[in-house]
Amino acid sequence: MRDVYEPVYQSFAQEVHLYSPKAAVILERIHEEYRAQIAFYAAYVILCLEMHSQNSGHRSSQDQTDLNFGAMQFFQITKEKPEARALFKEALQGYRIDCQRRFTAQTPH
Repeated sequence: MRDVYEPVYQSFAQEVHLYSPKAAVILERIHEEYRAQIAFYAAYVILCLEMHSQNSGHRSSQDQTDLNFGAMQFFQITKEKPEARALFKEALQGYRIDCQRRFTAQTPH
């Protein structure tokens, strides 16, 4: 049976890699260990965070709804998978590190 999440996950993973190579590496581990659906929702949450970041904190109610939905779905499908949640936490940490690095690089010295 074809995994309907696979092509969308692959697209999301490529986009995450543009913003956060560290998070992308962890997302690939999630994908390898837990398959496309869980990796898709993890990538979705990171992309929602990136959209918020790019909007300079001007979060719309739709941005918040999308983020909440993605996080809720991720945590629902990983309720019996604490290792997947730990990897997701690592991915978020990698994303934060890469964001800080981008911000520092963009700040005039």
